[in-house]
Amino acid sequence: IERGNDFVSHSILYSFNKNDQYKSFTSGGHKIIIFGENFNTIQDIQLEFKHLLFVSPLFRNNTHLIFLTPSIEELHSNYQQQIEIKIYLDNFNKTSSLIYINDPIIHELEPMLQTYTNELMIQGTNLTAIGHTKNQIIVHIGCDLCTIIHLQADKIICQPPQYRPAKYSKTKRLCYTSEHPSIIVSIDNIHRHIGFMIYPKKLIIFGKEYFVTLNK
Repeated sequence: IERGNDFVSHSILYSFNKNDQYKSFTSGGHKIIIFGENFNTIQDIQLEFKHLLFVSPLFRNNTHLIFLTPSIEELHSNYQQQIEIKIYLDNFNKTSSLIYINDPIIHELEPMLQTYTNELMIQGTNLTAIGHTKNQIIVHIGCDLCTIIHLQADKIICQPPQYRPAKYSKTKRLCYTSEHPSIIVSIDNIHRHIGFMIYPKKLIIFGKEYFVTLNK
């Protein structure tokens, strides 16, 4: 082991030092990604939070380690703060820091029952406070995705699926029990139900198709 250059046996740790300050919302579930080489030569890999909680990688390969942050409650705290985190690679360890940021606010839609539109606007506060991109936030309408096309600190704009999502997924998971599909925003461990999407109903009268929207 050559500690000065962060060599561990034949492994090399490229990131994770005192200059790399990681961030998480207080609800946890954010990915910490650590880069290096030859991680497959390491038998025991753990990430320690606040001298209290040890977490195994969610994912590991030869060059990447991915861990999920615990919630602030799991660390027996209830407010925004900076904590020490430590990576263990067999007998080698190295310290960095993690700062917890208050969860973003995601507003309910007004009205809660939204008539189908090709662009849905969701408003909030601090949505990008820890650096999320539009590929890291998920908006579900029923079982289907509302594709995010724009993201900023106080706004998400997404494109709902064109047709009403089925109540059951392909794996037979029940996605909603209400009459209209639920709209749910997920950011790490945060899952916020903000409203419902009303899709037009198809009527066939004398062989012709008509689409009508019933606001009930």
